[in-house]
Amino acid sequence: MEHAPAPALFSGEGTSGSPLRIVQRPQYCKRGFAIGPDAVRRARVYARTQFTMMSWLGDQRDATLIVDALVSNAVEHVGPQYPEEVIVLHLAVDDEETLLIAATDPRPDFPAFQQAISAQAITGLSLVRDLGGETSCYLSEDGATKTVQVLLRPRPPLPGASH
Repeated sequence: MEHAPAPALFSGEGTSGSPLRIVQRPQYCKRGFAIGPDAVRRARVYARTQFTMMSWLGDQRDATLIVDALVSNAVEHVGPQYPEEVIVLHLAVDDEETLLIAATDPRPDFPAFQQAISAQAITGLSLVRDLGGETSCYLSEDGATKTVQVLLRPRPPLPGASH
């Protein structure tokens, strides 16, 4: 039986003849999740898959924890008032490897936003801060929805750490 060489999976060739993966930047994706008991789990799985597909260089575990915090907060604080609505998760990576994680929900306000991001107690948004995320919140132009977004930059590797 003869074996033919397998076609390259990615464009370009490395110096040793191996396939070279070309990562496109910027990248963006979004997906809606029905507000309900499995929204957080589904958002985590989706995000983790997308971080891998995007080849984001940062700590994907931390990024997934941030997705969990944002979607959990939306389910807890928005779900009771809007049980039939959707949370939209936005993920983007720019040319400098900054990751944007954003959750848009149908509640157009965020009472005590500043208190939530500066809390010393362990809350979802204080965890985001502790993981290095920069959190902001804004209303849509029509005032019908709000988006809580986090910017996360890859951290430099610790001295002596291996990949």
